[in-house]
Amino acid sequence: MIKNVGYFFVLLCVFFVVGCSGAQSADFEVTLLHVNDTHSHIDSSSIDLQLGGAKTRTKIGGYSQMISFIKEKYDSGVNPVLINAGDSITGTLYYTLFDGEPGAKLLNLLPWDATILGNHEFDAGDEGLLTFLNFLEVPVISANVVPQAGNILEGKWEPYRIIERDGEKIGIIGIDIVGKTQNSSNPSDQITFLDEIETAQKYADLLTEQGVNKIIVASHYGYSNEIRLAQETSNIDVVVGGDSHTLLGGDALTSVGLSPEGPYPTVVKSKTGDSVLVVQAHEYAQIVGVLSLSFDAEGIITKYEGTPVVLLHDTFRRKNADDKRVELEGDDREAVYKDIEANANLTIVQPESGSQDVLEIYRQAEEITNEYKDQLKDLQEDVIGAATEEIPGGSKLRIPSPENPQGHFTAAVTAQAFLEELQSMGKGNVDGVIQNAGGVRTPISKGDITYSTAYTLLPFANTLYLIQLTGEQIRNTLEDAVEYALSPDGSSGAFPYTAGIRYSVDITDSKEKGSRISDIEVETDSSWNPIDMDKLYMIGVNSYIAGGKDGYITLGEVAKEEGRGTDTYLDYANSFVNYVQKYRNIAKPETTNVTVQF
Repeated sequence: MIKNVGYFFVLLCVFFVVGCSGAQSADFEVTLLHVNDTHSHIDSSSIDLQLGGAKTRTKIGGYSQMISFIKEKYDSGVNPVLINAGDSITGTLYYTLFDGEPGAKLLNLLPWDATILGNHEFDAGDEGLLTFLNFLEVPVISANVVPQAGNILEGKWEPYRIIERDGEKIGIIGIDIVGKTQNSSNPSDQITFLDEIETAQKYADLLTEQGVNKIIVASHYGYSNEIRLAQETSNIDVVVGGDSHTLLGGDALTSVGLSPEGPYPTVVKSKTGDSVLVVQAHEYAQIVGVLSLSFDAEGIITKYEGTPVVLLHDTFRRKNADDKRVELEGDDREAVYKDIEANANLTIVQPESGSQDVLEIYRQAEEITNEYKDQLKDLQEDVIGAATEEIPGGSKLRIPSPENPQGHFTAAVTAQAFLEELQSMGKGNVDGVIQNAGGVRTPISKGDITYSTAYTLLPFANTLYLIQLTGEQIRNTLEDAVEYALSPDGSSGAFPYTAGIRYSVDITDSKEKGSRISDIEVETDSSWNPIDMDKLYMIGVNSYIAGGKDGYITLGEVAKEEGRGTDTYLDYANSFVNYVQKYRNIAKPETTNVTVQF
């Protein structure tokens, strides 16, 4: 089914003869498999990788691929342990329209040893989480999220689990990120949140007292926090992480155009000087982490080897002379296969060539996926609201012109939708939103608005991102965007539209970058006030421009700074859906918040 990627190592049995007492047992081996932040991404995604000497479009991940890959590795692994590190829900219409039922049914196909709560599990409140958990038939743990007596979630999870493999006990503790869950999601005041590191240590001590000397923390706490957790605790061997969607690995990933943020595993020292392995597996069912471990009789890790495996489909396309993507053939395709075969981090998942059990679980996964995919097609035409008049937008209106001095009204509407979504998620201190024109693809016709309308308007896999910017950095961000929008080598799609912020811009040839933007104001308590260049503002943007794309250089640089930005992983199209459902009827706004001198 899957090519041999070479990440499993041979562990030799070592026997120590002591007099006539016979031989002691060899080190205890474990194959740890893990995913995180799958976010209801049941379908595959497209990605460009550097394969066979050129940029090549392929498909990656999806639940059917992930499940069949895990099934094979679980069946062939030594003492396998399977962990899901949270945020299984929200992010696609499969969750929005079905309350997470299809994702839960798919996850139920696998023998998870532990699934933990992520912050997004509370996006629909206690009731929404209960609905999802009632669909789910796998063990759920979370030590630092404690429902009060009488709450509807009471008894729905345990703080930890002890599992046995080959007579050996392994403890798994669940930890969820506190601040983000409280401030960016919707748990009720009947849910108590405990300190992440103190709670992890409390239960590590409890498990140690019970004679468990192999302890895993399944953590939805973010990569940098998880490193700190490992450093500030004791008696913990492995931290299986999530929340930050971190890609870990080395040169093999870099060589195909991916950007790992650290080694897999990341090895740090605990407060007692022991090695702790920290791992994550990126996002969206695209990668499965595979970590092979050996423990001695005292529970000390003696050997480890790991690989985050990218799950590829057997499709590889490039543009031809007519600028159309076509499947590679002949030598070009063979060169791609050769690169994949030589790369330990890549595998083509082909369930039909696997065992009967693997093929069967793949068929079940596809049956569930197709069932909901068919329903999705019908539900996408469900009416969620209406436009009382046409709302102009699209590629011809990206940059305001004398004929259309306000420009792209649908970009302004979506910016307002994103601002209200962020504020409704407990982020009342969000001061404004900046949205690039090209991220909003179409006008909105007068009449019914459906789910399909929303996902045609906002078709990309973008999420809402929060970032702290000074007033000066906001001005520089607007200058960057306008410069790129007007540049012959740039893109008109960079032009910035806003909510909670308004500004003037001179786009005449007489102005250069740095001198175009003026009269920036921020709305506070329904009144407009001049921006303070030294003050910090909380600004919402989409994840694409937060990465510095579309010429948003300043924004991308600040987003990389520690503590300045965070991805909420709120789907931007679904945020627009919520906005339409809230008001039912929407209209063309009076202004797009930009005044242009031509």
